[in-house]
Amino acid sequence: MDSSLLNLDFGPVSADGLTARRGSLFTVSWQGRKTAEKPDAGSGSSLDMGEMYYFGQGREQNLTEAAKWFRRAAEEDDAEAEDYLGEMYYYGRGVRKDFRESAKWYRKAAEQGNADAAATLGLMLHNGRGVERDCAEAARWYRPAAEQGNVLAQNNLGCLYCSGDGVDTDFAEAAVWFRKAAEQGDASAQCNLGNLYAGGHGVVRDFAAAAEWYRKAAEQGHADAEYHLAGLIQDGRGVQKDGAAAAEWFRKAADQGHPGAEFQLGLRHLFGLDVARDEAEGLRMVRDAAEKGDPQAENMMGYMHSLGLFVKRNDEIALEWYRKSAAQGEPIGENSLGDVYRKGRGVQRNYAEALSWYRKAAEKGYADARNNIGDMYRKGQGVPRNCAVAATWYMKAAGQGCAPAQKSLGDLCFYGLGVCYDPDQARRWYRMAAAQGNAAAKASLEYLESHSYGLGGRGPRPRGFAKMLWEPAMNGDAESENWLGDIFLKGDDDTEADWREAAKWYFRAAARGNAAAKCSLGHMYLEGQGFPQDYEEAAAWFREAAEQGNANAQSNLGLLYRNGQGVPQDYAECEKWYRKSAEQGDSEAENNLGCIYSDGLGVEKDYKEALKWFRKSALHGNAMGQLNLGLMYRDGHGVEKDHDEAAKWFFRAAEQGSADAEKELAKLRSESSGLYRED
Repeated sequence: MDSSLLNLDFGPVSADGLTARRGSLFTVSWQGRKTAEKPDAGSGSSLDMGEMYYFGQGREQNLTEAAKWFRRAAEEDDAEAEDYLGEMYYYGRGVRKDFRESAKWYRKAAEQGNADAAATLGLMLHNGRGVERDCAEAARWYRPAAEQGNVLAQNNLGCLYCSGDGVDTDFAEAAVWFRKAAEQGDASAQCNLGNLYAGGHGVVRDFAAAAEWYRKAAEQGHADAEYHLAGLIQDGRGVQKDGAAAAEWFRKAADQGHPGAEFQLGLRHLFGLDVARDEAEGLRMVRDAAEKGDPQAENMMGYMHSLGLFVKRNDEIALEWYRKSAAQGEPIGENSLGDVYRKGRGVQRNYAEALSWYRKAAEKGYADARNNIGDMYRKGQGVPRNCAVAATWYMKAAGQGCAPAQKSLGDLCFYGLGVCYDPDQARRWYRMAAAQGNAAAKASLEYLESHSYGLGGRGPRPRGFAKMLWEPAMNGDAESENWLGDIFLKGDDDTEADWREAAKWYFRAAARGNAAAKCSLGHMYLEGQGFPQDYEEAAAWFREAAEQGNANAQSNLGLLYRNGQGVPQDYAECEKWYRKSAEQGDSEAENNLGCIYSDGLGVEKDYKEALKWFRKSALHGNAMGQLNLGLMYRDGHGVEKDHDEAAKWFFRAAEQGSADAEKELAKLRSESSGLYRED
């Protein structure tokens, strides 16, 4: 287990008053001086005199005088006096606080077999307080003390076996020592043993046993145990599910300042879950937890600022909180930071950085991050499009119950992307996602079941001309697959329009490199035909087709660059793709390239160049090109004014249904005479 999960760094405090921190799985104990047994007032040894002054028994309490008597006893090698001196130097009681001097006296006592001193010396070595940190040496001192029944040593030796510091990691051995201390009533050990049972480390995972040990520690006021017990009760793991009881245990831990509990209780107040809804109190508690460094609370603060939920929306503040959460290795924070870079919220979009943060979270088993990596490979965001790799990541997330990943796996199986075409597997994944309430998966499942997919069914059989394409398409002919996609997208006299069937055939053809199919998929995402509108996905498909020379895709990619949709706005890239398309005779690209030069977008304004491209577009029958050419003649841009020529082109555009051209033509007729008339 990652040693960063161990709560090791704190000074000696009473075992009954440990300060717990959210996220600490194991708590190192400190056993303070036992005060139940007081010395008899009549004793006369140096040790006895020291104790009388120390406790104020038979004499007025005087710690300076106590230290003097303990030193006399210690100089006679009295181990208990040496132990007292170690404690007094540690706390600065009657002497100047001095951790080095404290460690010296604890070592002297420990070398004489004093278990309390050996345990405390182990803790100082464990923490590097007053001595150089040395966990192997700490373990050497913990062990004899633990074997004598010292609960501090037993618990802390267990912590070393969990973290693998100074000893080989051995959860089973850790469980042995935690149990010895826990059975003596040590709350930290009880909580730690609960952690082992909850995680299945060194013992068989048993949430009921975990809850039992957490409860023992929680009833002693151990904040970590209260927090973890609340979590089990909240989820109904090992105990009966009870939201109100969970909230009460969270409250007990929160009252002790436990950041994780404050966060959980704050969420409940924000949304009125098992407690009275109180947004102001909820926000205060979440903010307090975040300011104490709770990584989940930090992530929640980022989330609220990114959405404007309970606070004013501010992407920069959201980013700051996400960074704090991710810096602690919190997977949800790492995933959120990946989202920020992937979507470009408050920072410049950076797919490589997004992928890096997703991977950090995914390596910790965070399902949403694994799903997001799958999405990036499926869409080719910052990495080459690779549906086989995407399927691998989706499978990991889907196995953890991630509904979006299950739905995406259903899509890959149905469309045959990166995996074998398999309607039966598609139904299986859609069914799993639908059972969790995923509406898109439910719709896909209903479609497959109503169209004879799976259980040996191959879906609807086309009729008419489409029927002629069926067999070659089923045998992998990309042109036939693309053609079937066109037929299903628009429908004809024999075939009803069906976007899922269209997408299926386009995906199959695209997988074989068919540029027209890729372009058609780009249009489906651009226009939201069947799929949710997704400019990024549209841009990715247009780019693939454009790089293969597809003129329509080049024109549409140029348009996306002009509008900054799915890609950063970039007029130079826009002009580049418009020109590539226009040089192949695409009339829309010719018109759009003319607009670039007419408006001076990313290029020097040049009416003659604009006129040239408008004319090409107009001669190819494009209504917008004809309208724009008419406007150039009307205004005398790049050519002498000529209202007759303008009217001619307005008329031709109007014949194709251009309302703007009709208005311009009417306006010219009202202002001029002798205008061109089309016979």
